Amino acid sequence: MNATTYATRTKPHQGTVALQMIQDWIRTGQPIRPCRLTGRGKRTANDDHSARVRSILDALRVKYTTGNDAPRGGLTGQWIAPERASWRKLQPVREAWVNEAMEMIAREDAKDRERAQRLSALYAAKLEPWSYVLLTWWRERQYHPAPEPVLKAKQESGLSWSQVRTWCRANA
Repeated sequence: MNATTYATRTKPHQGTVALQMIQDWIRTGQPIRPCRLTGRGKRTANDDHSARVRSILDALRVKYTTGNDAPRGGLTGQWIAPERASWRKLQPVREAWVNEAMEMIAREDAKDRERAQRLSALYAAKLEPWSYVLLTWWRERQYHPAPEPVLKAKQESGLSWSQVRTWCRANA
């Protein structure tokens, strides 16, 4: 099954907890636990998503078995185990998710690099007249108390100590 077929078949169930459970199964291959405890203390409740999970699996045409492994047959012991062959058929869906995640990471990295370059250029423009003084101070590794020329450079650049240290680390 390809990613577009998966998206078409699961469209009516978007945003549901049951679909999230199915997606977790697609990622890991572990049996689905459709019943969850919610709340705290005396306000706990069992949320049973079994019917919706089964309807999504039926829409995806995935064969499954059900069971209960709780000692006394409690609701939270229920499980749904889709067939392994069906999990393998969803390999293109997993690959599409991985590719989408990698593209998103690449976009975020590009944004971070662009932001770092802009900040570096801004710091360089403000600290350029003082670069010799600052780099000499930074290489001596006696940061506190800062000498008068370093204090003056920081004051006139309008940057914080963190920004000055970042510039010095990058240019040392």
